[in-house]
Amino acid sequence: MLKKFNLAFILILFLLINNGFTKDQIILEAKSVTNENQNKTVASGDVILLYKDITLTANKIIYYKDRNLVEAFDNITFTDSNNNYLTAQYLKIYLDNQTGIIENAKGFYAPYHYFSAKKINKISEKSFILEDTKLTTCAGDNPDWSFFSRNARIDYGEYFYSKSAFAKIKNVSILYIPYFLWPIKEKRESGFLVPDVGFSSNKGFFLTPKYFYNIDVDKDLTVGINYFSQKGFQYNMEFRYKPSISENIYLYGDYIKDNDVKFIDKDRWRLFTNINKDLLDKLKLKINIDFVSDFEYLNDFQEYSINKYIQENNDNKFKADARLIYFSKYTNFYTILRDDMQFYDITDGYQKEQIYRTPQIIFEKNNLNLGLLKLDYYIDFNNIRFTSYIKTVNNDYYQSIKKYNREHIRLKFYKPLNLKIATFTPIYTQYFTRWHNFNFNYNYSLVNDRENSILSFKSNSDEIKRAIYNITLKLEFNEIYKNYKNFKHSIFNSFEFSQTPYIDQSVAPSLIEEDRIEEVNYYKYIQTNYFKSKRWKLKIELSQAYNMVKDSQRFEPLTYLIDYSYNKSKHFEINFNKKGNYDYYDKELTYSKDFLKLKFNTLYISTEYIFDKSITTSENTSWDNKLGFTNDKIDFSISLKKSGINEKFNYFSSSLKTNEFNTSLIYKKDCWSIGLKYTIKSITDISSSNISDKYENIVYIFIGLRGLGDTTREIYKK
Repeated sequence: MLKKFNLAFILILFLLINNGFTKDQIILEAKSVTNENQNKTVASGDVILLYKDITLTANKIIYYKDRNLVEAFDNITFTDSNNNYLTAQYLKIYLDNQTGIIENAKGFYAPYHYFSAKKINKISEKSFILEDTKLTTCAGDNPDWSFFSRNARIDYGEYFYSKSAFAKIKNVSILYIPYFLWPIKEKRESGFLVPDVGFSSNKGFFLTPKYFYNIDVDKDLTVGINYFSQKGFQYNMEFRYKPSISENIYLYGDYIKDNDVKFIDKDRWRLFTNINKDLLDKLKLKINIDFVSDFEYLNDFQEYSINKYIQENNDNKFKADARLIYFSKYTNFYTILRDDMQFYDITDGYQKEQIYRTPQIIFEKNNLNLGLLKLDYYIDFNNIRFTSYIKTVNNDYYQSIKKYNREHIRLKFYKPLNLKIATFTPIYTQYFTRWHNFNFNYNYSLVNDRENSILSFKSNSDEIKRAIYNITLKLEFNEIYKNYKNFKHSIFNSFEFSQTPYIDQSVAPSLIEEDRIEEVNYYKYIQTNYFKSKRWKLKIELSQAYNMVKDSQRFEPLTYLIDYSYNKSKHFEINFNKKGNYDYYDKELTYSKDFLKLKFNTLYISTEYIFDKSITTSENTSWDNKLGFTNDKIDFSISLKKSGINEKFNYFSSSLKTNEFNTSLIYKKDCWSIGLKYTIKSITDISSSNISDKYENIVYIFIGLRGLGDTTREIYKK
């Protein structure tokens, strides 16, 4: 006898079905439910079935209790707790082993994968065999791009793969792929990276395939071979390891035997490391290396690097620093091997300077509480070797080497005193330094400048000794503020007096920090004003020093800082920053850095101008301008960089020359983007007879496919 119910939204709850089928609850809701027998239930009309984290809806659902089987018909939706869903016309699923058949299906797998299939055989809880299937990250029935296969497989949370697939734009096949594998999960996977392909005027045709190997959850490796038709093969390797939150190991290297260079060695390379490793509880190893073989390496190969740690290096300055550190309550002990290197361009060649410290030993501790006073101390044992190389295109070669040892001690005693309205901090710093074992004649004169045991300088042919001190007094007043109707105004005032007495140090070396400690005798006042409202913030800081060391014109340049920002939702923004030094006596700026950025809805414009009169041997002025437009569909930008030598602060000086010009245009859609970038930049050109500057033209193409990533590739250089 059939039991029929025609009630709207009747809820039937199967609680703990223990007849060998399942122990999980099934909740069924529908307009009409019929129990045809004890094992078969038919529900129709806005049917909803809830099981574990799955929600199934359809026009009609039949549940077979003895087989724990669900059949669904028409307008089917199948969703889970991870926002994955599937729609179909017919579905048959065994709930015990999650196997079954789905017909005329379309699905979405988070975060952005869409697929469709004429038929799906669900062979396990997380595996599907698909017929006539399409995979994309674009929404819609006719996606902008997709991959199509007659037969494919999806392992839920793992891969989509097929032995035969076609890449399509809309409905047009553009590429046949014999074997296709696409990760459809968020964790990293091993595989080939998209290579650079193109042409360069000084490298010829190039191709840069690379392979990423996901070793484990905390480590991976990338290896590659860059082929340049004019230069040969460049080999590169990148290794990353993150053993803990406080530790990391990063290794990167490039090498090429360059068959197309003049003036510099054919063996060219770059080594970069960033290592921070705990060896024992209080023992740490730190290694930071960024070294290159020659002064043109960055210009030739930086853009082909897979190294993401390296920042722009405009100074051609490099370092190698390896240190072993032991931490204890009263001292931190460092053993350091250090090499600092910098390249300088000269008229017909280059100069390379290196300072080796092999080794450097340091004992250091800050903020030691001695009761009445606090102490920072620093003890340094240094073996210094300074080398200077000059090489020209005519193969003229000059080298000088200087060696010496140095012991250096710095003791800083201080005590912050709370005066209720301010904090007063007296500071006394004492320095003791000894230089010896010189391998060169430093043109010493017998100097014996001595006032007492804490202020003296003595030199002879064997060694140099120095004792010198500094006294500093700081008075920092507490905040003074007032709340107005629309903003708050805060004022901070501080006063500082500092004195380091004069002593004759003219024969002391001046290669590393604190080799020279110059005479100081000044008073300094700093006032900082903060203004803050709901939409804008303003900081104004003025600093003035009076230098008693000078015989005349004792006022140091006025140092100022203005930092302003305004934000009216997303429609209008202003960011303005200005800082500099103004000389009273010459009535001019000796340093200035101005930055302004305006944003109007989707349009932005920015300019940055930097002038430093103290720089006389290279460019002392740079001007960087940018204009851009961005919205949901278009990214467009233009930038112009100019630099040169100015005698005075001058925005429109004719001495500034263009160093780099960039323009780019990118068209964006929800699942893909494409664009071009054109660059003109100044580079150093090396020939057999001279070194000169020239402009290089480069064209890049940008392609982005959601799910596969973004890539910017150089396609032409001349």
